[in-house]
Amino acid sequence: MPLMSTCLGRLGSRYSLLHNPHRRAVHYGALGLMCQQTGELAIGLRSGSRERTLPLSRGSADFFCVDQHQTMTSVRAEAHCLDLGALLEPRITAPLLAVGRAHLPGARQPPTAAFG
Repeated sequence: MPLMSTCLGRLGSRYSLLHNPHRRAVHYGALGLMCQQTGELAIGLRSGSRERTLPLSRGSADFFCVDQHQTMTSVRAEAHCLDLGALLEPRITAPLLAVGRAHLPGARQPPTAAFG
C-alpha cells in the first residue's frame, strides 16, 4: 500500500505516535493529546557518503521506492535503494518498539536492530 499517515498507540495507553510521511515528520503526544509535539524519526541506511532515509525526517534523500504494510498494532515498510542495492524493512510495533532488518549485497546474514 502507498505511504499514508498512521497513528500507533496501545489501547489504554496515554501515549501515541503519528507517522506523517507527507509532512516528513512524526507527531507524538502524551495524555491523549495526539499532536502535542512534532519531531523527526530518521530510519535509513548509510554507505560512505550516500544516505537514504524513510520520509519521516528532513535533510536526506529518500529511498527509491517505499511500500507500507499495516496491522492492528504495527506499521512495516519495505524500502528499496537501487544505488546501494539494498532493501530495508523496519517495523514499528505498539507499545512502540522498532525492529529493523536490512538486506545488503554480499552479506551472509541480514543485520537486525531493535530500539525501544
